[in-house]
Amino acid sequence: MRDLILASIVLVMLVGSLRQVWIGVLLWTWLGVGVPHKLTYGFAQSAPFAAMAAGATIVGLFVSRTPVRMPRSLPVKVLWAFVIWTWITTQMAIHGAESSEMGSQVTKVLLMSIVGMCVLHSERHIRYFVWVDAGSIGFYGFKSGIYALATGGGGTMVGPGGFMMDNNLLGLSMIMTVPLLFYLYSTSPHLWTRRIMRVVILLTVIAVLGTYSRGAFLSLTGMLCVLWWRAKGRRLKIAVIVLCVAVALIPAIPEKWTNRMNTVKSYDQDQSAMTRVHQWITAINIANHRITGAGFQAYTQHVQDLYAPVVENAVADTHHVYVAHSIYFQVLGQHGWIGLFLWISTWLTTLHLAAKVRRQIAKLPHLKNAYDLLGLCQVALIGFFMGGAFLSFAYADLQYNLLVIVVTTARWVQQNLAPPASAAKAAPGAVQRNVPARPAPALGLGAGR
Repeated sequence: MRDLILASIVLVMLVGSLRQVWIGVLLWTWLGVGVPHKLTYGFAQSAPFAAMAAGATIVGLFVSRTPVRMPRSLPVKVLWAFVIWTWITTQMAIHGAESSEMGSQVTKVLLMSIVGMCVLHSERHIRYFVWVDAGSIGFYGFKSGIYALATGGGGTMVGPGGFMMDNNLLGLSMIMTVPLLFYLYSTSPHLWTRRIMRVVILLTVIAVLGTYSRGAFLSLTGMLCVLWWRAKGRRLKIAVIVLCVAVALIPAIPEKWTNRMNTVKSYDQDQSAMTRVHQWITAINIANHRITGAGFQAYTQHVQDLYAPVVENAVADTHHVYVAHSIYFQVLGQHGWIGLFLWISTWLTTLHLAAKVRRQIAKLPHLKNAYDLLGLCQVALIGFFMGGAFLSFAYADLQYNLLVIVVTTARWVQQNLAPPASAAKAAPGAVQRNVPARPAPALGLGAGR
């Protein structure tokens, strides 16, 4: 039954994408982020739904009436440069065939992100896109949070698949989604939606802690610090509330979780942490010897034999699966120093674009939603930078979707800087028509920070 329901939904959206290509972008995003086929048990598990969505979207670019305009902002240009460089590094890869296979998958994610920037124009398009991202992972946050509470934090939590394959990747994905969930909560005009969002956010944070992921915990800590810093006049109040909640929760925290987090302080005695350091040195050696890196398939036994540091008394493990354990060293080993520079520049220019637009609209009430969304995307990306420092997560759909949100929101803002005629005639302090008249929850996001 699940397979038929999913196939029916996909079919309807495929037809819709031929008329409105942005529907195809939403379908691709849902399939890539929510991986709904992993929740089925029959033919849908292996059906090429993602390829069908990508194909229909590309066809829709030529046959639909949706305007297609390439954004001219700097992050898009740098992303294009990175795409071209990865094509070059794939041609020069040590394992050419394997790198080409993985490279084609990554290229699809990057190019579909660019397509999304070209066709998501209106505020409605952007909001639907946020709903798909936040709702897809929020579902797993809701489900996993209940599981964590039911097992007292003692159960084993793994991801559904896709880019959320294990507990670490699931934890980081969920914590990066919390800012988007909070945006939907704070801007929804419906009381029932806000109540559901409160529950989903709380359960998602509980689920993040229940993954026992040290990277996700560091990401959560970093995001909370950023939000606290931006709170300005409410910093003391927030600090007291967080402290009281922490004190209340300490007795309920399993000892296994505390012991797991404490290994961050004694990393030099933790085998997993030292394995990460070993792979980071390997990535540096690759980049120093090969300007194009080793290609997408950079972490194999053969590459280890060539570039891994020599460890005394080490025992060769030909069955070991080598992983970069860091978004930065993952890109460095695969695409060299030039690739790492372009990849990091993509995200730095994205943060800069968000900060620039927020400074521009900080005092424009009719663009408050856009101001808040850009700020929360910054927070989510900071969580990605911190948590991803210890995980191989460089090419997941989620962070590129955040890039899409920032670029499309910035373009929409530039087209709507002047307040609408109805807002211009309204009394001072009137709110935007799509913002509830109730006092919106304070987000505490300083302009340009």
